[in-house]
Amino acid sequence: MAFLASTSRLGFARLELGRTSVLVVSLLVSWMLPLFSLQAQDCSTLAESVSKRYTELAQKAAEAYVDGDYETSIEFGREAMSICTTTEVTEYNLARAYQQAGLCAMARYHFDRLSARKLSKDMAKKVKKYEKQAAQDCPTATRFTVTCAEAEVELELGPFPPQSCPMEGMLPAGEFRLEARQEGRMPFSERVTLQEGVENVLTVPALVPERIVGSVEVSCSPGVAFFRLNGPNGEQTLSCPWIGELEVGVYRLIPEGSEDVFQAVVEAKMMTSVFLEVQRTPFERAGLVLALRMAPGFGYASGPLYDDGKATGESVSSISHVSFSSSVELGYAFNPSWALLGRARIDQNLGIVGGLLARFVPWLNEDWAIRADAGVGFGVLKQPVFLTDGRVPETEAGPVFLLLGSSVAYGLSDLAALVFGLDLNADLNSDFALHADLSVGLELRF
Repeated sequence: MAFLASTSRLGFARLELGRTSVLVVSLLVSWMLPLFSLQAQDCSTLAESVSKRYTELAQKAAEAYVDGDYETSIEFGREAMSICTTTEVTEYNLARAYQQAGLCAMARYHFDRLSARKLSKDMAKKVKKYEKQAAQDCPTATRFTVTCAEAEVELELGPFPPQSCPMEGMLPAGEFRLEARQEGRMPFSERVTLQEGVENVLTVPALVPERIVGSVEVSCSPGVAFFRLNGPNGEQTLSCPWIGELEVGVYRLIPEGSEDVFQAVVEAKMMTSVFLEVQRTPFERAGLVLALRMAPGFGYASGPLYDDGKATGESVSSISHVSFSSSVELGYAFNPSWALLGRARIDQNLGIVGGLLARFVPWLNEDWAIRADAGVGFGVLKQPVFLTDGRVPETEAGPVFLLLGSSVAYGLSDLAALVFGLDLNADLNSDFALHADLSVGLELRF
């Protein structure tokens, strides 16, 4: 081995043996290893405390090398070099540690630096020998320098452990990943190419301030598709459910169509879950609509009179009757104000009459809604009313008639409402027929 070591402390520091055995071991180590000088003779300008630290680091580097822990030896050697770079023995020892660790490019770098200096005859001989060996092991090694736009940046390049910027050394020509970190900043990373035979100068730009973020998961009550998010960076509208990252801070979340305000406190690297629970009345819910209604009604018709199936030629201008009907509505509410419904009405006297209508809600609050319906009906709207003398007035109504309606609804829950209404079914064909239904029923929305 050619790592320089001191006989004064090395054996005693690392081996727990008797005094005689320690002396023997120290002599053996000193025979196997050239001297590691702990005297910072070229760093005479250092303050006493700094010089003491330098000596401690050099000692630890020597001990780690003897133990075969070359990575630790390199770590202490580099730290010693950061205090003072003028001592040739310290740099030589660091170069040998790199060489033993298989990092021949960095070994070559330090041997090249030593070769450029005026060395003692013995040191020059050692440097020349191991420099030649490093050049054979790393023939494509090339020099590089990394500088940074800001101070206190930690760098990683290739096989090297993290170290402060600036960084200088040698690596085999080729591609490497350069990474830079700084407290409070976003990491920087890029692929760099080191070319053989040139001075590769790499520059790390100023790092972007770090976004301290946390994760947020938002879920909503049925029927809430969007929500507004107010926070440190302004307002935005997001679909629900939503999951993502936000900068730390306090946020206000407002569900679509609601005045309710929810608060979310986002903490760094933490998950925050928020449920936007909105109690909606049936009038505020969009979705499938199902209504069941009972409707006592009355009718009016004018047309020719028939007696035993034969027309008498006379006309009836005022005939009325009362019948009961039930209706089923099925449709879709596009939003809380508009819906398209299909209606099937089963009447005691008239049979089955269908209809297609649009519903508009011009006003609502938490409990009540007033609605207006308009559409067309399908079926024969006749009035088979028997007169006291047995004659039957019949209309010749067409298959399509007008539907008009108005209703008041009271919300029982967020799914159901009680409905009170008046519907008019009018045929404006050659023979006039009118039927009115006073209805009461239950409406459900899903």
